[in-house]
Amino acid sequence: VRQDHHRQGLQGHGRPGYTGRVLIERAFVTGLGSFDAQGINVATSGAVVIRNSVFEATGAMRFSAQGAATLEVRNNELRANNLVTYVASNPDVPVALELNGITTGTKVVQGNRIAAGMLLVKGGNGWQLGGLNAGEGNVLMGPRAVLELYNSAGNKIQGNYLRHDYHGGFSQGFNLYAQGS
Repeated sequence: VRQDHHRQGLQGHGRPGYTGRVLIERAFVTGLGSFDAQGINVATSGAVVIRNSVFEATGAMRFSAQGAATLEVRNNELRANNLVTYVASNPDVPVALELNGITTGTKVVQGNRIAAGMLLVKGGNGWQLGGLNAGEGNVLMGPRAVLELYNSAGNKIQGNYLRHDYHGGFSQGFNLYAQGS
């Protein structure tokens, strides 16, 4: 999907066995999914590239790359009004964006702004999360703004700003969480 205009009603789920490339670039994505249904859920052995886009009023998103595919998420904005549900007693929710990278390809997450919910990075080794050059760091600031790594090793986490700001009752209050990594 390559868009320069407002896009509502995008197909949210890739078919099983999909091998094509996923490209979301310069898009304004809104109205996909709900509080109970994912907005986007795509798994592919092709490249996944999401850049320079805005996601608003959209359910949780999951992108998976496998094989030798690259996974690149750069310079996007996930707004605070995305459709994610907070549960004070459960630190594993809400995940606003899940990236699965069981791939030998390059895995880069840079320059993104996430205003609510968690960024969950699962699987695959050697992720570049943020960077040391201007504009490469990710900003996670807001309720349950957490960078979580799960079953991943050899990652570079650099130049990011994480600020958990949760006013919904009890919260564990963590910003960076590595499990099995």
